[in-house]
Formats: sequence, structure tokens, C-alpha cells
Amino acid sequence: MRVFADVDVRVFVGESDPHALVDRKAVLDGARDADVLLSLLTEAVDREVLEAGPRLRGVANYAVGYDNVDVAAATELGIPVSNTPGVLTDTTADLTWALLLASARRVAEADRFTRAGRFEVWGPMLFPGDDVSPGGSGRRK
Repeated sequence: MRVFADVDVRVFVGESDPHALVDRKAVLDGARDADVLLSLLTEAVDREVLEAGPRLRGVANYAVGYDNVDVAAATELGIPVSNTPGVLTDTTADLTWALLLASARRVAEADRFTRAGRFEVWGPMLFPGDDVSPGGSGRRK
């Protein structure tokens, strides 16, 4: 927060529970005194929110897109809208590989099998999966 030392920045977090959605009233109340809204994709920034902030000069949406923001209303009101287009690039790539490996190696199936109490002893063919290897990843069997 030192970057904001020379300006009047107030950070408003609508909920004390970091896993809870910010309720509509908190978004509207927060917009009333805001110069810029920093919103997540879970918060609807519609005409009502935009018009609630007479000083509002921008909406910074922390998401790849801006489906939760009424861009037409913001444009009409002269309020620029920005997003964070690359914020999920690495996460998406990581998740793609994780799901690919989990599927090929039957991780979810093995988990259900074990949790159901069906695992008794290791066997050579208990959960054989497919080999997964991107090009250039080393020697294959």
C-alpha cells in the first residue's frame, strides 16, 4: 500500500469472510463515494451501481472479461472500464495439464476407490493409466 502513500486511497472490502460474495448493498454503498471501483467478476456493476457513484471515473474489473459490467451504460456515462486479460493465463495452462494428467492416470477413480474402502493391496494392474508425454519431454517406455 506504500504506492498509494501520496494519494487518498481507501480500500473497502464488503465482507469479513474472504469466501463470501460481496452483497449488493455493499457494492452500491461503496460506489457512492468511489472515484474508481475495483470489482471482481462476481459483482454486478450495472447501471444502478454506475449511477450510484457521482464521482465515479472508472471501473477496474479484476477478471479476463467484463461480462459483469454494463459496458454500454458505462460508455454512456463516460466511465472507462478496464479488465485484466492475462490474469488467468498461467492458471489455465496449469489446470489444463493437471486435468490431463489426472484423467490419464485415473486419479479421481483411484480416490473414490480408496475412500470407499475397496483398496486392499497393490496390484500391477490396479489402476493402469495412459502414458502422457508432450513432445521433447524425454525418453518414453
